[in-house]
Amino acid sequence: MIPDNKSFSNVSYITNINDIYVYFELSRMYEAKSILDIGMLLARCGALSRQVKDAVISPDTFMCGIPLYLDVLPVHTVMYDSIASLDSLYDDTDAFFDITFMLDMDQNFLREHKERLLPYLVEHTARIIFNDTSPEVIDYLKARYPLTPIYVDDSTYFMIG
Repeated sequence: MIPDNKSFSNVSYITNINDIYVYFELSRMYEAKSILDIGMLLARCGALSRQVKDAVISPDTFMCGIPLYLDVLPVHTVMYDSIASLDSLYDDTDAFFDITFMLDMDQNFLREHKERLLPYLVEHTARIIFNDTSPEVIDYLKARYPLTPIYVDDSTYFMIG
């Protein structure tokens, strides 16, 4: 059984159905042909493919995963077309993604990486979706980028782009 959204053996599992819904629904709605998945949500929700319940990411969609919370397993190389590190991402000046997801991240992740990661993503991504709602991060982002809130039940997400 997957722990209830707690860190177990250095893995932060995703059990919030809203996070999973937002991931698949926005990918479908914006017809994403390329996805950057920072934190590898698919792997963290226990998926063994690009499908969770009735939702599926097309095999024609290019997916790049950035593992932050788990070791990369052989099954992850089937789900993702590319698995990279943050440093290698910064080195890729030609990359462009239709959508980037940063869902259910450690509360310090965006705070620690905002000054380098967010300018890179704004330049290399059409839409950035995240759900870090710490006031420091939100204030920082509001001062620099137009934020669109997305509400799903009792969960709040934000979109840049």
